[in-house]
Amino acid sequence: MYRFVDLVAYTGARVNVLPTHDPDDVKAHQTSFRMIKTDLENAHCEAVASSPKITDVHAFDIYERLENEEDVTVQEKNSFKKFNLLNFYDFGEEISPEFVKNYSKPAVKQVFTNLENITRGKTVDEALLKMRDHELKRYTDILGMEW
Repeated sequence: MYRFVDLVAYTGARVNVLPTHDPDDVKAHQTSFRMIKTDLENAHCEAVASSPKITDVHAFDIYERLENEEDVTVQEKNSFKKFNLLNFYDFGEEISPEFVKNYSKPAVKQVFTNLENITRGKTVDEALLKMRDHELKRYTDILGMEW
């Protein structure tokens, strides 16, 4: 434990050692931590929602710079996140911070994808057949072999 604290302190971070193990103090610190975390998350969602819209070309440029580990400004990253959300949900309007907060989560995106897949066919059986064909094509493309 102390090695970890020493490593963190070495990076220049300020380390506060809790002086007591009083349960009330621990709960107060947990509450404070949760409030700070919530405030940071809300500020991030606000920044993404209020960032300017970008074109496909600009988004690809940002993507390439991220892949090449080149410098990208915070505003460009936020615009890129907004671009990805708008394209993923095929949403053409302005988005709110609540939209960013609720629909950025991987679990929500997976539910959306599953619902989208289920509604592709006229019947459930037709949708399942399309999903099966899509997965088979994907595995065939990845593995380079026929089943």
